[in-house]
Amino acid sequence: MGVGRTFSQKKAAIEREYAQCVDQLTKIQTELQETVKDLAKGKKKYFETEQMAHAVREKADIEAKSKLSLFQSRISLQKASVKLKARRSECNSKAIHARNDYLLTLAAANAHQDRYYQTDLVNIMKFLDIPSILKLTVVGNLVMTALVRSLLVLFSEEDSHDLFNLVTSPTQPDGLIK
Repeated sequence: MGVGRTFSQKKAAIEREYAQCVDQLTKIQTELQETVKDLAKGKKKYFETEQMAHAVREKADIEAKSKLSLFQSRISLQKASVKLKARRSECNSKAIHARNDYLLTLAAANAHQDRYYQTDLVNIMKFLDIPSILKLTVVGNLVMTALVRSLLVLFSEEDSHDLFNLVTSPTQPDGLIK
């Protein structure tokens, strides 16, 4: 009875430690996924504002090259040119702001990812008192799950199904994916 009780107490302690690690890792992965979502939003906003600024720049360039039209007076062309230049300046300012926000978010996401791989996973592996091969298997599965979730955030629904199949499909003996 003493040996069985000791074994079940150790087993319960290991299960509690494992559950704590899984909870902590899940929380960390959720934070990392939020960072990736923020990065995707920032990238989308940056590309949209840059496209708008590019369109306004092209329109301003065309307007600058155009000569006095037969049906427009010089003053009306100058007024339109001033408005277009103001719009161009505004769009450029928004594009620069969006680019800076995106770059800051990208730097934060890279730092978050580095901390995840260099600190958080290492600490969890040290905390878990199980053989190294099992640690690698457990942590590898958790990392792969987090990676797939993060990638799914970046891709559209159609692409995400193909990506999930690609990542989870087994490889053939020659190392090529089926």
